[in-house]
Amino acid sequence: MHEVIGERHLLILFDEFEELESAVRRGSLDSSVFGFWRHLIQHGEKISVVFCGTHRMEELASDYWNVLFNLTLYRHVGFLDQPEAQRLIQEPVAKYGMRYDDLALDKIWRITAGHPYFLQLLCHSLVNRHNKLGRNYVTVADVNAALDEILASGEAHFVYMWAESKPQNRLVLTALSRLMLLTGRATAVQVLDYLEDRGIHMERQAISVALHDLVLNDILSESDDADPTIGDVYRWKLGLLGLWVEKYKSLSRVADEMRSVVPA
Repeated sequence: MHEVIGERHLLILFDEFEELESAVRRGSLDSSVFGFWRHLIQHGEKISVVFCGTHRMEELASDYWNVLFNLTLYRHVGFLDQPEAQRLIQEPVAKYGMRYDDLALDKIWRITAGHPYFLQLLCHSLVNRHNKLGRNYVTVADVNAALDEILASGEAHFVYMWAESKPQNRLVLTALSRLMLLTGRATAVQVLDYLEDRGIHMERQAISVALHDLVLNDILSESDDADPTIGDVYRWKLGLLGLWVEKYKSLSRVADEMRSVVPA
């Protein structure tokens, strides 16, 4: 290998690196692969390795990863901040005369939170709509009209995010998709009451853990206006996912699925 790269530096990128562990568990890959990569990272010259994935380090409890991650640096790659998102929305189309009003920009930000994939998906739909209608000004009504298309065209990514969630998190997410339609915010107590009113029992501690997980996964954000009498207040960060769950997921069915995999 060194003869091939010569004086150049080799960068190896692993996307969806969690699949390494899955392959070992399936028996299609030997667990010694982790030791091999550890040795290469430690002793390889002019070689760098980047592991990319959707799971946080604390979610990877297997000893396989301890072999690697006690000698690597961790970087969380989050969403775009609001100025970056607005640049991405506006600058590529500005030279074609396409403009967004402030309410449209605000709505795009509130439902995508700067998530690069969903932001691109929504902008793609809006550009197509702009071209079809021959208008050069995008309003919040255009954004609302594009949402149904986004919920369908982004189905694969929504399904992936749903599948990666724990059963308890799915139930809380489904409850929130109904609860926050009117209020835009919710607490663990409100989720508990909402579920109990529909004959679904879930411990408050389990709800709090699920809410915390959803914050870590950039789906919810903790509000600054928390009330000590009712606990932490949560709002949507990735509102698009909430819209998809509300439209396509049945609360009773999600509850049944949780009961089937989580002991009472």
